[in-house]
Formats: sequence, structure tokens, C-alpha cells
Amino acid sequence: SYCRRTVGFQMTPIMHACSNGHVDTVRRMIEYGARVDLVSRDGDDWTPLTLCMIISDKPHLDSRRADCLKLILEALRKKQLRCCNPKCGKPGYRSTLKLC
Repeated sequence: SYCRRTVGFQMTPIMHACSNGHVDTVRRMIEYGARVDLVSRDGDDWTPLTLCMIISDKPHLDSRRADCLKLILEALRKKQLRCCNPKCGKPGYRSTLKLC
């Protein structure tokens, strides 16, 4: 699988979830403030968005990636994060969010 080839290339957990079509995991990671705008450090410049758009030979995976793509696009549009302090967790926008 694609994910197996990229292990160790410093991809984020949400990148792996997107590449494998784990819709519920992607949704939960976004709810907890996962960065959907980060780029992998493997030289290919993968993002969660581009990993959702990879075409595979497994049609069921493509439909799940399409669902992940919708979540990623919405998160990019809203630009909303949550404070990383577990005691706080306040929602905010990237430009104004300050860590507690």
C-alpha cells in the first residue's frame, strides 16, 4: 500500500489516515485540532489534501478518501483549531489562537 512505502518519511497521523481512507479518524483528528495544512518532509510535499486525491485500484478506498477530502476541504476553509492544552481545548482560529 502507499502508506507502507512512506513510513518513516515524517508524515503526520492525519496524512496516514487520509491515505488509508479512515474517515472517522480524520474527523476526530480535525475535531481535536490536527493541522491539515502541514507538508510531509519526504521530498514529495504530500499534504492531507493531496493524499486524499490519490487514485487506487481499490474502489472502496477511493470513496472513503473522497469523504476524507470533504472533511479536509472544510477544515481548510474554516481554519479552525483547538488549543493543545487538554485542560483548555478552546476553539479558535489559527491567526488568533494563543497557547494556554
